[in-house]
Amino acid sequence: MPNWCECRMMIAGPKEDLERFVTRAGLRQEEPAFLLSQLYPEPDYKKDTNTVIRQIAEADGDESDPLRAVANSLRRELLQSDKPGWYEWRLANWGVKWEPSEVQIIDETDSYRYPNEVRMIEIIFSSPWCAPEVGLKRIFAEEPRLSMFLFYSEPGCDFEGELGIVAGEVNFESQREARPDWHWMTEDSIEELIKNLRFESEEE
Repeated sequence: MPNWCECRMMIAGPKEDLERFVTRAGLRQEEPAFLLSQLYPEPDYKKDTNTVIRQIAEADGDESDPLRAVANSLRRELLQSDKPGWYEWRLANWGVKWEPSEVQIIDETDSYRYPNEVRMIEIIFSSPWCAPEVGLKRIFAEEPRLSMFLFYSEPGCDFEGELGIVAGEVNFESQREARPDWHWMTEDSIEELIKNLRFESEEE
């Protein structure tokens, strides 16, 4: 079993645009989902083998991309499997091998809190090994009337980070070694105490 990356995502935009997006994503289903396969569909692997190979090989638009070598080894598989190349295609285009799971809506804010009928929805979900950043960048590049902010944490592999996209453009992106909230709070508290103690000694 993979390590699971815990993700918290906020999506905001004009009410109609946001509702269209969250419905398409699967968040209005009886059991909420965030379906990458609906937002950025996979190709017909068997029917369009050349497209599959090209999209995997050129995922980053870099001639030296090692996925180009992987694509060549897929040609045999494409003739033998019902869903050839799915793993490589998903990694190249979504950044993860499976759809997000354990999706929950944790907050929805009506437009009265924001001007111009802007609405917000906040969700949490699990993703295998890492956050689906590659897919989110592609998906939200096509959504110029929405913004998205993602925080993710993978304690098993010891990393966490954020991704922000506004009007189709990445406006914030960061990744670092994971630092649990406990350490943030305790270290900040100690540093504040030290400042106060120094202040007291200076007064004396």
